[in-house]
Amino acid sequence: MSYRLDSDVVVPYGRVTPITEPHNVPPVKDYWASKSLDKLAAWMVSHCGTASRREWYVKELIRYIKVDVYGRCGRRKCGKNLSIKTVGTFNQEACNTVINQYMFYLAFENAICESGFRECHL
Repeated sequence: MSYRLDSDVVVPYGRVTPITEPHNVPPVKDYWASKSLDKLAAWMVSHCGTASRREWYVKELIRYIKVDVYGRCGRRKCGKNLSIKTVGTFNQEACNTVINQYMFYLAFENAICESGFRECHL
């Protein structure tokens, strides 16, 4: 079971449903209000050497645009590093506040899977 269309059981990440009644429409939110023009893209990563070589892509991307890399694989930190000593003390809200300032958040899979989870290379 995976999000891939060629898996035995396809489970997409989300779904689209039509809004049927006007009073159910959520208020319009200005998502750009919290963004900073000097913070273009952020990437949080702790698994540094991957079979997908996603870190190579980001390294190439950094040649063209500003990308701030957070976590074990980057130079920036957001909260405490997760470890046995810090279990239960990581402040996700503090990191969310930092990341919400960026125009874009980079998200890449760290595995290459051909058929669901049967043949994955981490």
